[in-house]
Amino acid sequence: MKTSFLVNVQIVVALVAVAATVFASRQLVPVTEQLVALKSEVVQLEAKKIELQRTNSVITANATPATSVVSAEVGWVYVGRVNSDRVWAPPAEGVAPAPNEKAVENFKEVMVSKNTPYVDNADAPKVDIAEFNPSTSSGPVRLVRAGTSLPVLDVRREASAGGASLVWAKVSIPAKAILEIQGRS
Repeated sequence: MKTSFLVNVQIVVALVAVAATVFASRQLVPVTEQLVALKSEVVQLEAKKIELQRTNSVITANATPATSVVSAEVGWVYVGRVNSDRVWAPPAEGVAPAPNEKAVENFKEVMVSKNTPYVDNADAPKVDIAEFNPSTSSGPVRLVRAGTSLPVLDVRREASAGGASLVWAKVSIPAKAILEIQGRS
């Protein structure tokens, strides 16, 4: 009787082990599929990053001082995204509130660390500098020169997903800090 009981216990233990293994493998399949998808996405993002770096190099090399500009201009630059907790998530690459102004509210100055496009009107379509192609564009794209500190005249927030906001700063841009890339004539 004791032997039969031990055999039954061993069978139950073996069945539990098999069931646990089957359950675990079924749980791992979706995780494995997600991991494969994420790895593929990382590869695509890395390729896009390289493409954007190359595009930025070409744009920077082709940007020249805007000779038609003789006085300061007012324009809007994208500063970044602020999440629902009022934290930069993320700030724009190349534009940020001055180092002494970490606040997401009422900052008075932004620093431009790389040539950055700006628009005259915050309601105008935004300039996607990565998509700019001088051979097909109809007009110049104006940029703020890297290394420029700009006073903020106004701040505008646009609603974004998850209770976040896209933050734009209306800035005064000195004439000597304005570059342009010519499109086709």
